[in-house]
Amino acid sequence: MKNNPKTRYPLRLEESYAKNIQKAVKEIEKVSLYEFDKYLAPMIDDKNIVNDSNLINDGLFDAASKLIRNAQTYFLGILQNRTAQKIVRKHINSVNAFNKSNVNSQLSARGINPLQTEKWLDSYVQAKIAENISYVTNIRDDYSKKFEQVIYRGITEGKSSNEIREELVHQAGMSSDKAAFIARDQTGTILGQMNSERQKRAGFQAFRWSDSGDERVRDSHRERNGKIYFYADNPLLPGEEYNCRCVAEPVDDEELLEESIDLGLSNQEEHAVKTYVSSEAYKLNDKLRNGYQLDESDLKLIDNLDKALGKMTNYDGEVTRSMFFDSSDDLVRFANNYNLNDVVQFPEYISTTKDIYSEQDSLRFVIMSSTGKDLGSYNKSEKEVLFNRDAKFIVKDRYLLDGKPFIVLEEYHE
Repeated sequence: MKNNPKTRYPLRLEESYAKNIQKAVKEIEKVSLYEFDKYLAPMIDDKNIVNDSNLINDGLFDAASKLIRNAQTYFLGILQNRTAQKIVRKHINSVNAFNKSNVNSQLSARGINPLQTEKWLDSYVQAKIAENISYVTNIRDDYSKKFEQVIYRGITEGKSSNEIREELVHQAGMSSDKAAFIARDQTGTILGQMNSERQKRAGFQAFRWSDSGDERVRDSHRERNGKIYFYADNPLLPGEEYNCRCVAEPVDDEELLEESIDLGLSNQEEHAVKTYVSSEAYKLNDKLRNGYQLDESDLKLIDNLDKALGKMTNYDGEVTRSMFFDSSDDLVRFANNYNLNDVVQFPEYISTTKDIYSEQDSLRFVIMSSTGKDLGSYNKSEKEVLFNRDAKFIVKDRYLLDGKPFIVLEEYHE
């Protein structure tokens, strides 16, 4: 199954969407500068008017108000709602066709019939069209407000026409950048949501996260790259977070069997492991760490997770755990709890990794594991090593490396 078609990101469609919006922005900029240069700039630079405060109040502001009204009318004409709708509809329909073709090629390679009727699609597309029209017209409306503010502020502060003109050009540049942001953000979101819906309806239970491979990939997404996530767990989807070009590669049952080693886990135990590696881990560990009351579902999860961990192999070697803090004071207070030869105990499960979770962490634990449970024995793509509740460690070393504090722990067994 290695030759299955990959999930593709429609970069050219994204770029075309951005250019179409930016074309309208450029026309708005062109009109605004033409009107300003022709009707207001000469008055601003006329020394007779500048030196006569009455003329400034009665003449210049009247001319500015007329210019602003006329220009804003032109803006509405250049980027009408129906123009925005045309740009948006073309883009979303193109992304839809691109993704449907891509998914059908993936299905065909696996001997699965291509998707035909998609009753869910129409309402989704209409909602996304309405949403994107508002984003595009907001660019026009925001520039219109900024145009008015820049001119009135410039006159009030006695700025030259060149200074005001430069601000107008700057505002147009910001609008163009916003168009590029919207194109990238919405292309990723729409692709990700369409792709996941089609994969689920085609019978895929899971997907493998695949990042775009460039230097702009955020750390949290680079950490997800290559990992398998189950749709039943309602995970974060590639493309859903802002400016994300990651995609979801479908994982079929055959691939799941290849990835998983049979540990004899019951359905409940397997579900507990999947639940833990999702966002539920943070909620459960917060309760355990702080001694909060556990409800029935928490107790059931703990029971099945403990049983599952008991069937997994131990990891013998070095693992790390990245910690993050909002302030240096919080970091110092935390680090002061770990002195040489102290024995520390954690009431929660302790998640670690065989490599490094993030190079941007505030503090890093280096832990010598002997009984940490290797989740890679359950799923080969997992690098997590999990220590059970109430695990004890002894502090073996503390040091700074390139300004970052490191705390070395070793499992402690009485």
